[in-house]
Amino acid sequence: MTAFVRISEVDAASAARAAFDLDVLSATRLDTERDDSFHLVTSVGEFSLKVAHPHDSAALIELQSAALAHASASGLSLQRVVATGVVEGRIARLLTWLPGVPLFETPITDDHVEQLGVTLGTLSASLADFEHPLARRPFTWDTLQLPTVNDLRRLVPDPAIDEGFALFENRVAPRLHELPMQVVHNDFHPGNILLNGETVSVIDFGDVVYSARVADLAIAVSYLITPLSRDPAPFVRGFESVVPLEPIEREVLNALVIARLVQRILINADLARGNPNNRSVLATSANLAALRTLLNEEN
Repeated sequence: MTAFVRISEVDAASAARAAFDLDVLSATRLDTERDDSFHLVTSVGEFSLKVAHPHDSAALIELQSAALAHASASGLSLQRVVATGVVEGRIARLLTWLPGVPLFETPITDDHVEQLGVTLGTLSASLADFEHPLARRPFTWDTLQLPTVNDLRRLVPDPAIDEGFALFENRVAPRLHELPMQVVHNDFHPGNILLNGETVSVIDFGDVVYSARVADLAIAVSYLITPLSRDPAPFVRGFESVVPLEPIEREVLNALVIARLVQRILINADLARGNPNNRSVLATSANLAALRTLLNEEN
């Protein structure tokens, strides 16, 4: 990802006042990778401000907003775009604020895990008929596009990485044409899931892409394994209660979980170059351990 200058909380508050005519009382930065996001407290309520990466086009932002609007028919707790403007030459969106605690900050049971699977299944089903030209784009975080990060293998010279690539090439790549395809959320991880009592909210449609339906499930499973250390079986059961998997999807699921772990390790290693304290670097050992465990189960 191309580096960019971050907007300060003070400048975000000032920009929101100018762009959206809001009486902003405070702006608090939210932890995001590709954009600048803030929690705004205003005299008329709370909002989320998302200021896009300088290189993100209007068409890409429109894809994200359109997918979000389309999925709202599912009845899930999702954000809504209130207004769109420009902040420091970058596309900015004002969205509704969803209260809740990120999944990684709260203890969960197997029942919670199964309900989360139902949530992703519902989201997947809601996007099944969504189309957008930019969804079918080259995208590093699309699990099916694992070969595009091949050159990053030099950053983590580990046999497990090589095995993960080989498994994808031998088991998944030859059967891509058999997999059900659609636009997917593509980023169902603990930071994008908020729990507020019985309400589960899903945020951040920044990674939506046209990919394999089962890849969306594989991504979620990879985050259940690490960092949450949860058995993914209840999650898969919940997902299938809404979206039953085809036999081919079940056959490649574990290989796609492995592929996603490989992606996470390599892309995060690339993002963290020059910053040894980056949290992605600190998580590499746990991700590699999970990767080795899954590979041993495959062999």
